[in-house]
Amino acid sequence: MYRRSLLAVAACLAASIAATPAVPDLTVSGAAGTTAVADDLYALPFAARTVDPARDLRAEDPRGRDLVLVQFERTGATELVDALAGNGATLVQPLAPLSYIVQADAATTRSIRSLDGVRFAGVLPTDLRISASVDATTTLLRVTLVGDAADLATVAEASVTRRFTATDGVVLTLPGDAAVAKALAARPDVYSVAAAPTSYELRDERTTQIIVQDTAEPEVLPYDPVTAFGADGSGVRVAVVDGGVDTHHPELSDRSISCTDYVAQGAMCAAGNSDDVIGHGTFVTGVVMGDGSTGISDPDGFRFGAGVAPGADLHAQNAINLGGWLTQPSITELFTDSSRSGASVAQNSWGPAGTPQGYDEDTRQADVAVRDADPDEPGDQQLGV
Repeated sequence: MYRRSLLAVAACLAASIAATPAVPDLTVSGAAGTTAVADDLYALPFAARTVDPARDLRAEDPRGRDLVLVQFERTGATELVDALAGNGATLVQPLAPLSYIVQADAATTRSIRSLDGVRFAGVLPTDLRISASVDATTTLLRVTLVGDAADLATVAEASVTRRFTATDGVVLTLPGDAAVAKALAARPDVYSVAAAPTSYELRDERTTQIIVQDTAEPEVLPYDPVTAFGADGSGVRVAVVDGGVDTHHPELSDRSISCTDYVAQGAMCAAGNSDDVIGHGTFVTGVVMGDGSTGISDPDGFRFGAGVAPGADLHAQNAINLGGWLTQPSITELFTDSSRSGASVAQNSWGPAGTPQGYDEDTRQADVAVRDADPDEPGDQQLGV
């Protein structure tokens, strides 16, 4: 079955590539391995490698309508974003620093390139669309496309709608190896291709003192956020996306608490413990909003339960645990649920198993959520992530 699926993907790709001119490799000749330095204002950290577009790439016009990388000379150039759309480009997604991915044809790209304040405008190179996570062992790919990719939908194992700035797209999980990834990246509607993460894992936090004071040797005993900052989180709701939270814990039981239960149709929420079988969700919630009321401390007097916002309220979301996903909401769906709960901040101490995959689809969805966590609701619903 897997072999037939892989062949079906290859057949779809062969047909689409035959009908679409190949996208050239736009890296500078002789500059293989060149990367922008970490402190370069214009360095773009793609999942494949870091580049400074004006230094490392050739500004090529697209053949037909393709994804085009645009970089500005300065920050705050919002008028240039409007000018991109005014020149006929479709806004796809901002890309820090100082950049935007758009859809455009050759004439539009040349027009954008001539705008005062535009540092670079050229086709997004094929190699920058493929994550370094794709290697000889890859058998499953996660592909982000602009448009509906109807020709690939029949062989996709999973599909999630993706909202871009001024258009929609789709994220597909497809069987495929490095060769299939390269063929996919040649499509003008493909934003990125990465190895599909096989699981997500929980991650630990540093102690409250180290987080807040940014030091390995905190000095304040005991820590009191009201004294330190004049604020304790009162009036703020924090969503904790984890394996659940034991809301009967004495550090948390006096809070206003709401819950989204992804695994037991609300039963875990009703029981006041949304499946926190290992305590990780309760632990990270304590880092955020524990009030230290148990009085338990380490030998130096630091209270174990003291959090950075002891006055905050809680919305618990039990989407992940040691075994990986407890359910299959997309990142966007998780943050939409956070926003609809009334939360203004979402705490997430988890991520893809194994090494980070650069600026990947999960990261993009988190970036979008910061600006607008509920794409179906008019206006922007901002969320601290």
